[in-house]
Amino acid sequence: EEGEHEHMWMTPKSYRNGVFYGVLANEPEVLKRSKIGDTVEVKREVVEDWMVLDSTLNSVEGGYSVRAVDERASRYNPNP
Repeated sequence: EEGEHEHMWMTPKSYRNGVFYGVLANEPEVLKRSKIGDTVEVKREVVEDWMVLDSTLNSVEGGYSVRAVDERASRYNPNP
């Protein structure tokens, strides 16, 4: 939507010429014309965070915003 901005997660399916193609992985709160599962195109230069999960190595790379939220939450609720 014109002029609107929201941080969203997407599941990428392909990458070509500086553009990620994939589907929205969470339900938008601001962008009312979009919904989880919609096909999206995202230019590389607007990506602010990313996360790669490797289940074979049980590792996570990226996910900086998730780590920051988890860290902040643990300060307020040390015994989840």
